[in-house]
Amino acid sequence: MTVDVEVKIPNFDLDRRIKTSMNSLLRAAGTSLAKRIRQHMRLLNRSRHSALSGGKSSNHFSPDKVSEPTVTQDAVTVAVDIPGITRAYHDIDIYPKEANALAIPLHESAYGISPRENNDRGTYKLFRINKAGSTEKGNVLYRNDEGGGLIAMYALTQHVHQVQDPTLMPSNQELTESAIEGLQSALKVVLQN
Repeated sequence: MTVDVEVKIPNFDLDRRIKTSMNSLLRAAGTSLAKRIRQHMRLLNRSRHSALSGGKSSNHFSPDKVSEPTVTQDAVTVAVDIPGITRAYHDIDIYPKEANALAIPLHESAYGISPRENNDRGTYKLFRINKAGSTEKGNVLYRNDEGGGLIAMYALTQHVHQVQDPTLMPSNQELTESAIEGLQSALKVVLQN
């Protein structure tokens, strides 16, 4: 997911100083955007949990996943490399990539480890139970507990649909204001030179 701020350069001959100034302005806008997005990611980490964190505060929305701005002749790009971040702008559908099903952790000890990783490590034996009165396997992976009972570890599903969540990114207004603040502070410096 990237956020682009585009500034159109008129079609007339620009001298080197103006081009350098434009680059500085775009970089300032991008730096301000990146800073605002990083602040937003820190807030998300404090306020939300993730499956990988076992229900605790998450580091899924790491500010480190927000790139430094990349400046071209007439635009600046700030990339946000976080899985599922596009959900800020539209619904997403998740399907298994290399497995037959998605495994959704149900138990605290299942967070952060896939069933395949569990089998490779030999942590515990996972198994499925046939549906009542059927030879068809159920859609839950279990393990035995020490007392002889069953612990549901993962729910298996073919597909997950997640609805749009605009709060995953700053609003368009916040992004625009951040870019303008960056442009204004850089413009002051350019005009003073």
